[in-house]
Amino acid sequence: MISASRWYLIVIPLSLLSQFGIGVLQGRRQLKALNWLMTIIPVGYLGGTVLLVAINKLRLMNIVALHLGLNLGVLICTLFALARAGVRPLVRTDAALAKRMLGYGLKVHVGQVSGHINLNLDQMLIAAWLPPVSLGYYVVAVSAAGLSQILAGAVRTVAMPNIASRASSHARRELLGTIFRRYWLISVALMIAMSATIPILIPLIYGAGFRASVLPAEILIVAAMFTGAKSVLGEGAVALGDPWLISKANIIAVPVTLVLLAVLLPVWGLLGAATASATAYLVELATVIYLLRRRHSIAPSSLFTLDVSNMGEMLRLGARTSLGESASK
Repeated sequence: MISASRWYLIVIPLSLLSQFGIGVLQGRRQLKALNWLMTIIPVGYLGGTVLLVAINKLRLMNIVALHLGLNLGVLICTLFALARAGVRPLVRTDAALAKRMLGYGLKVHVGQVSGHINLNLDQMLIAAWLPPVSLGYYVVAVSAAGLSQILAGAVRTVAMPNIASRASSHARRELLGTIFRRYWLISVALMIAMSATIPILIPLIYGAGFRASVLPAEILIVAAMFTGAKSVLGEGAVALGDPWLISKANIIAVPVTLVLLAVLLPVWGLLGAATASATAYLVELATVIYLLRRRHSIAPSSLFTLDVSNMGEMLRLGARTSLGESASK
């Protein structure tokens, strides 16, 4: 076990280098290459696992070797895709650029850590305070509601490089507003459709014993709409050169999540956990909207105005990108 773990550590530098290259491709809007790269590991892992089972070689070290091989393959393919895009990495140092990137990255990282805490704190406390079966019901509810996040991930992937590439701050703000208005309309429609089908799909897929997951899932669908909107606007803020904005929203929501869970979970159980999460995500979204108005003069009313122009084009772009997003999950 220890030996396998040590070998598996090699995945870390391979993955970091690949993610850096993939980020460059995203910035250059090479979405086709991006999608192919994001499918290598999940498809390769599935195929490799099936092969290991077929030849009766499903062992821990073989699985580790499979992961290493797939990550090395992604890195090689990423370098090839970068070369085709005219990008050839050079091994040289730039202290000034490294300092700027470190400061920028720390601001983003703080927000990501806080965001993960907000997303997982409910399940952590359910596991600690409620019977194990309750966690099973809640995980099913989270999984069902989380399907809507594929749309938000696809929009973020397409939106950030497009916004950042605009020449002026005014043009970047205008494009962020346009993208979000169209995203919000689709998101609301998706929420309504999922709310109508979840009571049927959960018992159908997981069995009648999981009907207790339906009501928490309905609340978490609304929560997912809030957090999806927050993530799209937050990615837009990053494209505007303000990564600290989304981090602030995530940090503010952490104590809100903790207090609400402490109050509602013992009283309402799974419904209390879902309500606490939805409220915390709404606080995150409201904070992002407030900071966008205060720091970038983006009026809240401009974000929620009905905008159906070019909706078909946005759906096509989102669908193309969501293929890679869904495959990578």
